[in-house]
Order: sequence, then C-alpha cells, then structure tokens
Amino acid sequence: MEAPKQETVTAPARAPAPAPLPKPPMVVMLPSPGMGHLIPMIEFAKRISLHQNLEIIFLIPTEGPPSKAQITVLQSLPNSISHTFLPPVSFTDLPPNTKIETYISLAVLRSLPSLRETFHSLSFFTRLDR
Repeated sequence: MEAPKQETVTAPARAPAPAPLPKPPMVVMLPSPGMGHLIPMIEFAKRISLHQNLEIIFLIPTEGPPSKAQITVLQSLPNSISHTFLPPVSFTDLPPNTKIETYISLAVLRSLPSLRETFHSLSFFTRLDR
C-alpha cells in the first residue's frame, strides 16, 4: 500500500504594488493684481485642467490682504488648481495721483523677488524641464 500523497498548499502570489503615478507637469500662472485678470485666467485654467493632466498654481501679487471676492473664487477651485498669495508690496513711495496702471505694473515688478523665491521653492517639489 502506497502512502497517501501530501498536498502542498502555497499562498497565492501577491501582485506587486502598482508604481506611483508620476506627478503631472505644473503650470504657473501669474495674474495681475485684482479680479479683472484673475477670473478669466481661472476659467482658462479650469478648461485646460479638464483636458490635460496638469497641476496649475496661481501666484498672485498683492498690495494687501486678499479681498473676500478673491478668497471666495479661489476656494471654489478644483483640486488640480491651487494658489499662493505673494507677500504684499508697498506703494508708500508713490504720489496720491498715481494711475491704476502704474500700481498694477509696479505690483508685479516689486513682486519679482518673492516670485523668484517661490519658483526656487517649487523646484524642490516639482521636476523642471529646461
């Protein structure tokens, strides 16, 4: 009489964990201060984020705290779109009759050091193509 065969039970092989998805490319958008350019740029960002796999960040120059309207619009953005307010710039050196166009141009110009610093910080977390 033959000895009964012993069956060896093996645990099912575990499938390897899927590789993490690469981070999508990042697009940085720099609107001029105020709502006039911010809203159309946000609408554009929403459209391209729907059709492309992109991460979009708005870097917003300021001269003071953001308005309630800005906060409301920016808080309603989809997860693929984020924002950062750059530190406020000062206009104390300008005369009282300075035109709005000058304020807008100088807000962007005077935000350049903060903008450079923000780009430098982003480069640690995002692959930059050259």
